[in-house]
Amino acid sequence: FWTQSERFGTEIFTETVTKVDFSSRPFKLFMDLRTVLADAVIISTRAVVKRLSFVGSGEGAGGFWNRGISACAVCDGAALIFKNKPLVVIGGGDSAMEKVYIIHRCDTFRASKIMQQRALSKPKIELIWNSVVEAYGDENGKGLDEDGYVVTKPGTTKTKRSSHEAVDF
Repeated sequence: FWTQSERFGTEIFTETVTKVDFSSRPFKLFMDLRTVLADAVIISTRAVVKRLSFVGSGEGAGGFWNRGISACAVCDGAALIFKNKPLVVIGGGDSAMEKVYIIHRCDTFRASKIMQQRALSKPKIELIWNSVVEAYGDENGKGLDEDGYVVTKPGTTKTKRSSHEAVDF
């Protein structure tokens, strides 16, 4: 985004804007030490990942961060390599209410009532209540099938749970 914007001559400011006036053009952006006039304003606030903390969720040796565990259901869930594959979302907020398995550590959701109703009414959503997820292993890919999924006992979520298999819930 940054590089593309600069290529078109965009001036980029990474300062805190304390006040804006969008009532007429040029727009006015007030910062601590100056005021900037602009015909167009792009507000980029970023998003902050709220990582879960459980065994195996970290980076580096023994961790599965970006090796099967990530924080972008929209990005990763839309990736072609996941098309028509099961996807697990851990959480109970609005972003978790898609066509997936929903694993939630509680017995109620925090999501808005309308999103709860949508999720609960969809037959393709499987709810796994009162469950905590742990990732096990020290080597990427062991205990996974050819598509990168955890090998489970047919019809269940049980794994052999040896030291190198990935997930059990």
